[in-house]
Amino acid sequence: LKDAGADITLEKGAYISKKSNLRAVCFDAGNCPDVVPVMATALSFADGVSRITSVERLRDKESDRLGATISLVNSFGAEASYDGAALIIKGRRAHAAGEYPAFNDHRMAMSAIVAALATDGECRVRGAECIDKSYVNFISDMKALGADISAE
Repeated sequence: LKDAGADITLEKGAYISKKSNLRAVCFDAGNCPDVVPVMATALSFADGVSRITSVERLRDKESDRLGATISLVNSFGAEASYDGAALIIKGRRAHAAGEYPAFNDHRMAMSAIVAALATDGECRVRGAECIDKSYVNFISDMKALGADISAE
């Protein structure tokens, strides 16, 4: 994220992040496949075309995370595709409000919520209860950070 221009600092044991204009980056996800959905979500806001390589094994997670990531990024108005070697993300600044799928996958649900928080308007993430698999306090932690979010 810092390579993409994110304003992130470590202060007194806490990471501080500020709204930033992101730029496209290329990175290899071979050692960190679990960050691909949320990184692709962040890069969907970046100027330019980002490439994430070593994403093939994402097809064998709780969902087909590669296909789900492409679908999610496309659902809020950016463009994502897979060219056989890399996940390609064409970013855009504004994202569409609406309803996003969670794909019954905790990482996809959290990525959808992060994207929804950056839109203008109301968004719904269907099936987000799957987040409890890995992060039971996600919603309350997001509220503590100031997010206008609720579970139905």
